[in-house]
Amino acid sequence: MPSDRPFARISLTIPPDVLRRADRIAVAEGRSRSWVLTEAVRRLAEPAPARLPRLDDSRRSMLRADLKLSPTERVLAAERTAREVPVRRFGALFVTFDRVEDYLEWKRRDAAGSP
Repeated sequence: MPSDRPFARISLTIPPDVLRRADRIAVAEGRSRSWVLTEAVRRLAEPAPARLPRLDDSRRSMLRADLKLSPTERVLAAERTAREVPVRRFGALFVTFDRVEDYLEWKRRDAAGSP
């Protein structure tokens, strides 16, 4: 924030977790807590299209329906969708796995030709 502009001092009451997040952002950005909170207000005050695209009614209802699903149901729905979309290979594939079992399952599926 430029120092040649007048500033207003305010008192702000916010939840501790929000304050911790603001402080982490300030440290990461090398800025003050005031700068972080000022930027948050500036960005929130931007016109809606600059922040997030507006959803039409059909997309909003689809999002609501998807959010009613459990995480497992969402993964299963995503896998069904992936099976319906044609697969295009783009040369080398780089894949990482957290567990050996995940790798073996991927290897089994890859050998069978399924996604």
